[in-house]
Amino acid sequence: MAELENQTSTKPDLNDCFLHDKDRLKHEEALEILKAQLAALGTTEVIPLKEATGRIIAEEITAPRNVPLSDNAAVDGYAFSHQSYEANGGHFPIVSRVAAGDLSPSAVPENGAARIFTGASMPEGTDSVAMQEDC
Repeated sequence: MAELENQTSTKPDLNDCFLHDKDRLKHEEALEILKAQLAALGTTEVIPLKEATGRIIAEEITAPRNVPLSDNAAVDGYAFSHQSYEANGGHFPIVSRVAAGDLSPSAVPENGAARIFTGASMPEGTDSVAMQEDC
């Protein structure tokens, strides 16, 4: 019995950059820590943009248009419609390839998938991306 208690877990390592468990600091928690421990060092001033290098902005600036212009892939992988996933048993024919910079990727049919690369616009008919490392 004592031998079993001293053994380490055989839980497989998960290499998932999106995995959050109880031991990881959440984004909101990190922001709260920063807000509680940081204070402004000085006053604010208005300066020309060409003199702003190395300075810290005092307030949020909002872009006049969406950046990026469309929904895009955060990882390399395969874009598909989540609704079709179970119906296809997670298997899709690859019907197109979408690289970052492609301005108007072809629509993907309901039971198909597109090979997609980081930063590429999500094709019409897709709403999910499976990371290439998981496929």
